[in-house]
Amino acid sequence: DASFSLPFRQYTVADGLAQMQVRHIFVDQEGLVWIGTQGGLSVFDGSEIRSFRDLGSLSEEYIMTLSRGVDRLYISTIEQSYSFDGLNITPLGVNQSAVSANILFEDSQQAIWFKDNKITTQSYIYKEGTYNHPGAVYPALGNISIQRAWGHPSWDKCYILEVCIIKASLY
Repeated sequence: DASFSLPFRQYTVADGLAQMQVRHIFVDQEGLVWIGTQGGLSVFDGSEIRSFRDLGSLSEEYIMTLSRGVDRLYISTIEQSYSFDGLNITPLGVNQSAVSANILFEDSQQAIWFKDNKITTQSYIYKEGTYNHPGAVYPALGNISIQRAWGHPSWDKCYILEVCIIKASLY
């Protein structure tokens, strides 16, 4: 009958958290804990939480996913995907199909991998200002749509966990 408890501290909006409903958490290489909530973006440095209230329309958005790129944070909300370099927030692309997509990761070729946020099987790779099917950027991927994958800009490989094969319709 061994039992133990870990020390913990609960953080709330009174401590600086943007909102109480946390949707995504991720820790970067510097040890900063990025917290995406249903009401904005917060960061925890180990001693205090700071929420970003000066990010324009992103200040109070419902954040779905966070991912770290080479030199920026990628943020997906219900409405749009953004890059954040620590000072400026920039919407990614203009393709309506990829607007409500969850960012998966940035790879070593600085391509950003997305999974459609809607109930579809679409995945995209954003590179050089355009959204493409994964097979168009990396021909070895062929005619698949990636559902779950992970990678990192410093890795020479990406790991694909789940795919959906796209069948062409014949009329």
